[in-house]
Amino acid sequence: MTELRPRELAVLEQAARGLSSRESAAETSHSEATVKYHRASIQRKLGARNICHAVHLAHRQGLLLDDDEREQVLLHAAKAVLDRRRLAHA
Repeated sequence: MTELRPRELAVLEQAARGLSSRESAAETSHSEATVKYHRASIQRKLGARNICHAVHLAHRQGLLLDDDEREQVLLHAAKAVLDRRRLAHA
């Protein structure tokens, strides 16, 4: 399985949402050149012809979560934080 850095995964998720490099840069306060660098790195690592192909390959490899999966991960993380806080105050 291809290993992407967290920043690359974030850029890939933005591409999956249909954001252009410029829109992705504005959303993250990074330069457009930085976003394009990450996109090129993603494409190289996945062996993709373009960013759309990279999104497709990432979905097939299970690198991107769908909305329901993302929500479950966030809920699980929030529950873990609350559990740790309860234990700290017990």
